[in-house]
Amino acid sequence: MDPDFIPQDVARCDLCKVAIVQSYCDICHVNLCKPCIGELISDDYTKHIIVPFQLRRSTPIYPKCETHPNKTCELQCKDCNIFLCSHCLASKQHNKDHELSKLEDVFNQKKDQIQKDREEIKLHFLPAYEDIATELENKIASLDVDYNKLTVELSKHREELHREIDNVINQRQKEIDENKVKHLSILKKHLEEIKQLQSLMQETIHTLNEKEDSNEVNPIIRYISKNQEFSKLPPKVNVSMPKFIPQQIEKEDLCSFVGKLTPLSTTLEERVFTTKKPNTSVSELLDEPDVLNTIETGLEALRSVTCLTEEEI
Repeated sequence: MDPDFIPQDVARCDLCKVAIVQSYCDICHVNLCKPCIGELISDDYTKHIIVPFQLRRSTPIYPKCETHPNKTCELQCKDCNIFLCSHCLASKQHNKDHELSKLEDVFNQKKDQIQKDREEIKLHFLPAYEDIATELENKIASLDVDYNKLTVELSKHREELHREIDNVINQRQKEIDENKVKHLSILKKHLEEIKQLQSLMQETIHTLNEKEDSNEVNPIIRYISKNQEFSKLPPKVNVSMPKFIPQQIEKEDLCSFVGKLTPLSTTLEERVFTTKKPNTSVSELLDEPDVLNTIETGLEALRSVTCLTEEEI
């Protein structure tokens, strides 16, 4: 639940813990009801400064003088930046030409500045930083999604490269198969020619055997030798095997071929602070508050109600 909307109880006396607070000790910083004031100051009244609760912490507690410990300082030298008491001025130990300021005035000015600074930090600076923190948290939360997109893109590119490489490899394999068919055809053709010559020689041998056993003059006389033709051996067929010559790829060339990833680029963009107007919903303004307690202030109208803490007013 938002602390600004938590129901708040009235401030109670710090001594009895029951009665509603009416006074405050600016020295002890305790809440007091009327009956408990006497109990607090019964030992030594000079050690306490009792003020109405509405004026709590309004009594300045001035610093002790370093030169005159029994005196409190109520002045400040702007030139020396030191605190002075009345005895310091009377003793003429300090340069009277220096500019002096009342500590009460300086105290009140600083109090005003502190209040303004606190309100500015709470209402303007802190929400701005909360927005910045939320923006950074959202960026951190989206990192996984964004980097997964990069990984998906890289995986798709890898699949495309694999597909193209497979296509090229398949093309080379097809060329190998085609060369094998051509190679085989050439060798078979020459083998067929050799076998035909072998068959012819076998027939010639058979014919010569018959002629050798024959005693007929005419066929023998007409015989013409073919050994001269057979002695001319057919040319030797040399079909060179194709070779695969892989292209040497340098690592740098391969990286360039695959693609590159742009490096992280960090820039600091100047932010312009803008004051945001408070956004109060209508429902918040129209909700009927619950009455937890009442305080008799002696005034006709509501006046000077202040939040002490998130639980007390």
